[in-house]
Amino acid sequence: MIALFSLLFFLSAASICDLKSRRIPVYLLALSGSAGIMIFFLSHSMTLLDEVLGIILGAAFVSISLISEGKFGLGDGLAILIAGIHLGGREAGFTCLYAMLLSAMFSVALLLIQRCSKNREVPFVPFLLAGLILHEATVFA
Repeated sequence: MIALFSLLFFLSAASICDLKSRRIPVYLLALSGSAGIMIFFLSHSMTLLDEVLGIILGAAFVSISLISEGKFGLGDGLAILIAGIHLGGREAGFTCLYAMLLSAMFSVALLLIQRCSKNREVPFVPFLLAGLILHEATVFA
């Protein structure tokens, strides 16, 4: 539970930064990643395998960011990596799935109402926050 609140705090702060400046401060990433690792070792709330799978998920998105030459932001990939550290592979995977679906629906809506072009950048971290909230709401429902 403490990992969830830590991640909610991080994603809220990162969402504000992402919306305002399209950047996520490195200190925020480092602080949240460190907190996630400490919570893992102190709480024993998930298995080592689940923790590793969460890190692999995040590393895959960081790799996508590097391969795509920034089409998918590095900060977004690192935010997913931090979500993987806090939640583990399965929970982070569902959170990312919800975030991608919400982001896609939002982007399609913007295109349909002709508010942007297809090349417009959309900040992803706010959708990651919304995906986490949606996932947790469906888990607890």
